[in-house]
Amino acid sequence: MEWFDLRSMYLALGYLCNHNCFFCPCGKKTDLPSFASYEDIITAIDQGVKERRIENITLSGGEPTLHPRFNDILKHCQNCGLSIGILSNGETFSDPQKLEQFFAGINPRNISVTTAIHSIFPKSHEQVTCVSGSYNRTIQGLLNIMRKGISVTVKQVISKWNYRDLPEFVDFVYRAFGPRVSITLCGMDFCGMTQDQTAA
Repeated sequence: MEWFDLRSMYLALGYLCNHNCFFCPCGKKTDLPSFASYEDIITAIDQGVKERRIENITLSGGEPTLHPRFNDILKHCQNCGLSIGILSNGETFSDPQKLEQFFAGINPRNISVTTAIHSIFPKSHEQVTCVSGSYNRTIQGLLNIMRKGISVTVKQVISKWNYRDLPEFVDFVYRAFGPRVSITLCGMDFCGMTQDQTAA
């Protein structure tokens, strides 16, 4: 649990992930828990609301949607009146059944999702995630949550493989998702990288 400011909380729901991105700072650590307990998560949220009077919460991981009580956690955040951000790779949203389970009883206006797309080229994206088919599932997942009225931000993690394609990437995001989607650019977490993967 981390505090961005007096009104925001960052909360990792666990470190299990369905991607294996080489730059992930958690990827090389084997002692991290797959899931935080539901009770600990609720206690942390309630503490943030009561003691820090938080208004915003960011749910992360790992992949936060893999937590078995993800919907219950969203409902608790909503009942606390929080604005909810989700840092997700977007893959699980491509499954319509899971999508309905995740957001059952949730007001989409209180939700925003940030997802990294690592390249405009499927092969390059999947060289980062190390998961075949992840590109198409992430794209479909974002389209699915947009149809539910959930705000989306597409994140580009800058590397030596994709920085030359940034103008094309911006154009791709606009064509794929339309003008309602935001774009954010960021650097890699160096603690998750090996020497031969250093960005230019």
